[in-house]
Amino acid sequence: MLNYFDMENDKIYTNKIHDVLELIRKRPYFLTSKSISALENYIRGYMVFGKWGFYDHGLIYNEKDVNLNEFRFWIQGQSYIPLSQGPSCSEFLLDKCNNDEEKAFNLFFKLLDEFKELKRNEID
Repeated sequence: MLNYFDMENDKIYTNKIHDVLELIRKRPYFLTSKSISALENYIRGYMVFGKWGFYDHGLIYNEKDVNLNEFRFWIQGQSYIPLSQGPSCSEFLLDKCNNDEEKAFNLFFKLLDEFKELKRNEID
């Protein structure tokens, strides 16, 4: 399977969610807006794709990628439950950012970087 970005032509040739998230971080116009709500809708749709017969951890995640469900509950200080249950990540981040969608979008990536670092340190 191809796994790369064609930045000149804005094409994505990957099925790995964290690779796609990195492209969205750099070029948020792949979403309807640079907002946490648009980002969460994209992620939810991506994960629904995974649950409908296409899900294989190796298909959506690279070997060392963090699980987005685990990340979502880490930032909210909750134990792990399925994505379809519990409060949304966007609601939590919007509350932290006084309902500013773009600030919440940026906070998502800041916290994702922190979570990745935390998980890397747990392994080492």
